[in-house]
Amino acid sequence: MRTLPRTTYTARLLNKIDSNLLQLNVRLDNSYLYLVQCLLLISY
Repeated sequence: MRTLPRTTYTARLLNKIDSNLLQLNVRLDNSYLYLVQCLLLISY
């Protein structure tokens, strides 16, 4: 029973990291789309 709090803590930590990575990916996707649009504007 002593390992139970540790596993729940690790799961919570992993969930937090996952959500942070998700937000970071969304931010990177947005900036990537912005860069692509800029490159398309420059190439025309």
